[in-house]
Amino acid sequence: MSKSTIIQQQTRQAITAATFNATIHLN
Repeated sequence: MSKSTIIQQQTRQAITAATFNATIHLN
């Protein structure tokens, strides 16, 4: 895998985690 692909995956995971955490705090 290229570095850019790994970075994109890590970024996507970070966004997903942040959204998940925000949803929990709002509820």
